[in-house]
Amino acid sequence: MIGQNYHYQVRGRRIGPVTSATLKGLFDGGQIDETTLVWTPDFDQEWRPYNRVEGLGLSDEPPLPTKPIPGHWFYLIVAAPFLLALVRLVIEDASPSYLESEWRLFMFYWGPIVILSGFDTEAMPASGRHKRIGGLRIWALLIVPVYIILRARRTGLGLMPILGWAAAVVGGLWVSGLLTFDGRTYLGFGLPSCDSRSTIRMIEDLYSEHPFNVVGAEIVDVTDIQQASYNEAAKRRTCQALVMNSVVEQIHINYSISSRGELTYYQLDIKG
Repeated sequence: MIGQNYHYQVRGRRIGPVTSATLKGLFDGGQIDETTLVWTPDFDQEWRPYNRVEGLGLSDEPPLPTKPIPGHWFYLIVAAPFLLALVRLVIEDASPSYLESEWRLFMFYWGPIVILSGFDTEAMPASGRHKRIGGLRIWALLIVPVYIILRARRTGLGLMPILGWAAAVVGGLWVSGLLTFDGRTYLGFGLPSCDSRSTIRMIEDLYSEHPFNVVGAEIVDVTDIQQASYNEAAKRRTCQALVMNSVVEQIHINYSISSRGELTYYQLDIKG
């Protein structure tokens, strides 16, 4: 049967004829797996799983397990951007300065992915897919989206996992206040607007540390936000707003947003 023509099915679509060498290449590249149905004229009307076809390199391997690869570790990786954003909110509420260190913040996001990918890649050989692992672990350490795409391709999951991951990233940005859907979106290009969520969060932080704030009040609400001026050449925006603080006082504030190089600077002035 070596070298003869084969047909195979992918998501209900019949493809072929192809040679055994082409079919093996598709298997090694992750485009098909052990459960892919294969047909050749020798089979009459019967379609057989790839791992049951003599001459394709799997005849000496044990039969494919009846239960699928456990997917919970993989789907936790897919959902990680959103889940970690929720955990970050809890941590910052309990200890605002805990994740200020760039290294600690990096490990907060990277560490769980490494641990989850380790469990996920161990689950694959445990279910009999020894050939599905090659190169996956290194991508989990370097570029998570590539890991998700390759893992999905090699296990026949299609595009849904990477689309789910993209949705989790958007959800994580929204939870973190870096992305909103009410016209106050800032994605890191140019100067933030006076009323962007990232600007409001920065003003809240500056207000709590301002020398004028001797009672340690916190901002409860920011209203009547207006842009006072904008100098494109100087990359500077000035704004004004009305603040309601935790001691039930309304205070007028002025603040500026400027850019120098790749850094954005905020300055807050509180009117007496």
